[in-house]
Amino acid sequence: MTPDIVIAHCSGSVREGIAGILQRRGHRVDIADNAATALPLLKAGGVDLLLVGLSLPPSGYAALLSLCEAPPPAVVIGLEGSAVPDAVTRDPRLCGVLARPYSLAELEGVIDRAIRPRRGRPPRVSG
Repeated sequence: MTPDIVIAHCSGSVREGIAGILQRRGHRVDIADNAATALPLLKAGGVDLLLVGLSLPPSGYAALLSLCEAPPPAVVIGLEGSAVPDAVTRDPRLCGVLARPYSLAELEGVIDRAIRPRRGRPPRVSG
């Protein structure tokens, strides 16, 4: 089964926590602990979204650049546990950056905004 979402993050608890939330929402999810294990998942196709830790080994930003080259390109959202440099937040390859602490509503919102237009579905309107 090809995942809708790939979570590439160096923290197992972050990967598993986000994966559990997304699976309960009906997403197919695969996880990777580094860029080398995420790349084959992306190259296999069918990935709508890549959630990538910007501190992913060996260098999160360099890993992001290599993952963005994988065809077909997935929408990329950066996850960070500390201050994010302006150069990273302005990178056009990123659909968004979530810095901890972020809420479940913020995570769901950025995913909805990223995935729904790509799948031809209207974005969810809250409230």
